[in-house]
Amino acid sequence: MNDTNPIELVDGLKGVLERYIATTRPISRRYPQLAARFRDELSRQPLVVGPYVEALPDFEKGASLTDLLISNGGYLHNAMGAIPTAGRQLHKHQQAALELSAKHHKSLLVATGTGSGKTESFLYPIAHDLLTDPDPDKPGVRALLIYPMNALANDQLYYRIAPLFARYLAKHGITFGRYTGQVKANIKRQDEENRLLGNSKLMHEMGDPACIPKNWYLTREEMLKDPPKVLVTNYAMLEHLLLLPRNEGLFKANALRFIVLDEIHTYRGAQATEVAFLLRKLKNRLGVKDSLQVFGTSASLADGEDADEQLKKFASGLFGEQVDEVVRGKRIVHQSLQVPAPTEFSLSVPEWIAFGEVLQQWAQLTGEEQSAEYWNEQLEVQGILNPMLRSPDNKVGLHLLQAFSANCEVRRVANILDTGGVIDFRVLAEQVFEAAAYVCSEPDRYQALSATIRLGMLARANDGGFPLLPGRYHLAVNSIEGISVLLSNSDEGWSKLKATKSHVDSDGVYFPLMVCRKCGQPFVEAFQEGDVLSNRRSIDSEGKAKRCVFWLGKPVDLVQDEADEDDEVPAGTKPVYEKSWVDPKSGKVGAAAGAIPLYAIQTQQDEQERADYVKKCPACGTGSGGQAEVVTRMHPGDAALGSVVTQRVLEALPPGLIDNQDPRPGLGRNLLTFSDNRQDAAFFAPYFERTSFDIALRSAIRNVLKHRDAPVSAPS
Repeated sequence: MNDTNPIELVDGLKGVLERYIATTRPISRRYPQLAARFRDELSRQPLVVGPYVEALPDFEKGASLTDLLISNGGYLHNAMGAIPTAGRQLHKHQQAALELSAKHHKSLLVATGTGSGKTESFLYPIAHDLLTDPDPDKPGVRALLIYPMNALANDQLYYRIAPLFARYLAKHGITFGRYTGQVKANIKRQDEENRLLGNSKLMHEMGDPACIPKNWYLTREEMLKDPPKVLVTNYAMLEHLLLLPRNEGLFKANALRFIVLDEIHTYRGAQATEVAFLLRKLKNRLGVKDSLQVFGTSASLADGEDADEQLKKFASGLFGEQVDEVVRGKRIVHQSLQVPAPTEFSLSVPEWIAFGEVLQQWAQLTGEEQSAEYWNEQLEVQGILNPMLRSPDNKVGLHLLQAFSANCEVRRVANILDTGGVIDFRVLAEQVFEAAAYVCSEPDRYQALSATIRLGMLARANDGGFPLLPGRYHLAVNSIEGISVLLSNSDEGWSKLKATKSHVDSDGVYFPLMVCRKCGQPFVEAFQEGDVLSNRRSIDSEGKAKRCVFWLGKPVDLVQDEADEDDEVPAGTKPVYEKSWVDPKSGKVGAAAGAIPLYAIQTQQDEQERADYVKKCPACGTGSGGQAEVVTRMHPGDAALGSVVTQRVLEALPPGLIDNQDPRPGLGRNLLTFSDNRQDAAFFAPYFERTSFDIALRSAIRNVLKHRDAPVSAPS
């Protein structure tokens, strides 16, 4: 799979999903027309929408940490100068957050985009406060960092918090630890150390130490004996910590000064009220008398007129503390693209495709492998003779940044994305390579645009500066809600099919299709109230409508092989099915002109759930096993579908290593996936034509469901 062309991923993923859904919900070979129509309907569904391209421009710049040190006339503790990026300019919103919180002790909401350094906006002020603590030996947690999910907590701990306190500020002995369900009781520190030392990425961030610094608490016992200054947890674990007496060691002393809620937009509706009470319980347990400094961060907070005041009101109610300011960032096009280029140059579509091959090979190299000699050699291999693209030294990323600041296609992409936000990849390719439309095919233009976007990500200063053209792809992946059929007197018992759970139109009532998980025998589901069959149970009929399951068409003339205790018919006899006449247009039961026969199959009532289930398939004799019933609707399930999508995306990623002498699982590919029910996909609705999608692929794959709870004010 060529990862440089996202169109190939979309087409391949759509084919995989069609085959998967058709396989996981098979239809018996006795119904060839239904099976063919089902596969045809799957091919018509928008199972994968995209790819879309979103710009992630840089942010306005401010002063550096070095500029703000006390030794330079500022207000920050001089130890902050040990951070490797201290000499680099902060984003202007980071500087604003740092000044408001560290200098003026304000509580903040940081509402800036992805990759904007929100973590540093609260982590640097906390570090400064701990470095200037007048009583550092006083026991007790100083800063409580609460994350909505363990995946976020782990990522922040390993790659932001641990490097800061256990590497750059290690000599100051600021203790920190993570207390979540993943930190098991009675685990030896050495065992945890060995596990962390095996994480090569983490060890690289930590400077490849021989052992984990002692100020990083790894076990529950360490934290209960001596509460860390910085405690990382999630709100569910915090509730357990407050309830269970064995955890009281964490709250023996009140030293709390900071509370951070990351991804604060996830605390909505009833959950916001629950977390608000939880924070009040915490402060009551500690006996907090003075005001705390609080931080909330999110990339998903609303903007617009009066939005900041509403956000501050909500956050103040949630924390139980006065939130003073909302800090927002302003994105800007890379400074190299803001000034006119003295001389612009352009690459043709074939040149971009060849250049993309070089970029793909280059992206798989690391460290000393990324040499100017190798780069220039690959240009020659691909027949690229433009001298502007040859790098004079090993700072290839910096050379690309300087050279392509004057490239016509790069500037065109930047201008379009700067004004358009999110745009369809195909539309962007058409606009960028409009002049080549008559001489190059669409696939070639797509390949050229992919190379342009990849170049924009790799063109950056070698010290980790911002890419020339940062962006990301979005895919929206959908399943089907179900399949419903219009009943008829045909050989297979149906005449029309819709990819929806139920449907009604001028032709009649479409009933939900169900199949046996073992043999694929199709059935239809209905709900009878009085003399009418409906295709769904209405709210008003709850408890009144009887659930019925019917054969699709005529029953299969099979004989029971064995007799179970629950069977109503003895072995060796033919089962008898209750026959009803139904009008397919209205669902009315009773013999009349145009009515068709339906044959009900046996259901059993679950006494606890008070629901009627099909416990045995009458076509093949298979029982339900440990599940509620043996038949199932035509939906593959979110979790299973997500696994298929994840695997396909993982395979599409470039290998992490070229050296086959050091094989790794998945050839070194890395993909983080997690489920986040609270992600609000409303932002993308205009681009996805307001279709309801189950899964959105962003930097990682997220299972997104439209959250209908409105934010509520927390209790005072």
